[in-house]
Amino acid sequence: MAAHHFVPRLLLQQFSHDGVHLNLMEKDTRRIFGGTVARSFSLRDFHRIVPDGLPQFGDLPEEQVVPDVEQVLDRFFETPAGDIIKNVVQSERLDLQPEQRFELVKFVVLQWYRTPSRFLKQQEHLRRLIPTLPHPTNKMRPLGKAADGEDSLRDMRLVAMPIEVVNLAAVLQRADLYLYKLHESEFLLGDDPVSVVNKRSRPASNVVAPFSITWHGSEVFLPISPQLGIYLATGMDAKRGDIGRTISEPIILGACDRAPLNQLQFRNASLYVASKSGEFPDI
Repeated sequence: MAAHHFVPRLLLQQFSHDGVHLNLMEKDTRRIFGGTVARSFSLRDFHRIVPDGLPQFGDLPEEQVVPDVEQVLDRFFETPAGDIIKNVVQSERLDLQPEQRFELVKFVVLQWYRTPSRFLKQQEHLRRLIPTLPHPTNKMRPLGKAADGEDSLRDMRLVAMPIEVVNLAAVLQRADLYLYKLHESEFLLGDDPVSVVNKRSRPASNVVAPFSITWHGSEVFLPISPQLGIYLATGMDAKRGDIGRTISEPIILGACDRAPLNQLQFRNASLYVASKSGEFPDI
């Protein structure tokens, strides 16, 4: 059994004051305490799939039917994006080749898609749409423990996740891409780190949450360091297949622009937010 990060170490280390430890605030109590990069923002076996979770393949050897989702996410999403984010943080610019832009957009979508709170909400929503879908006897299993045959829907969604993320990213490519920068204070990082705001559109009752990241009028934000954040804005006239603009120079934000972004990190968090300084501004 292993701790699988739903917010990867490559982001957590940016918000660590020493590369090892984190300053965390508990959302419900506002208690401030210490955590570690190695264990914070992770769940045991969050990406693990067991053979019983895919019953239609039960007669095949495990190595042929059970993908290592943790390895897939590391190889095809986190590692490519990690190198790009490191360069962006160092240069404080978005000097990206087309393939680098797509890798960065893929990473933002992955961070939107895979958090435990959103993963559980997706499953609950699908069960409301299709009442015959099985319910796990242990409701905490969708939040990260291996299904052990109790929740095949969880395992099937894990298998589908990389493909769905790539498809959503292909649509989100039509958004304009910006880099937000702070000269003073800091961005916070929550355990549900991608915030999506859309003041022009409201979802239909049968729309599953992850698709809202690609809607016309959506504004998407992910902090990548205490001073920098990725911002994607989809115009109302953007078309699928378009590639939005990439603005290389950072946009400087003041306190009045920073505060709503930090407040969204706190409001969207399931349990915790992290602050490099330990001061937790704006909340």
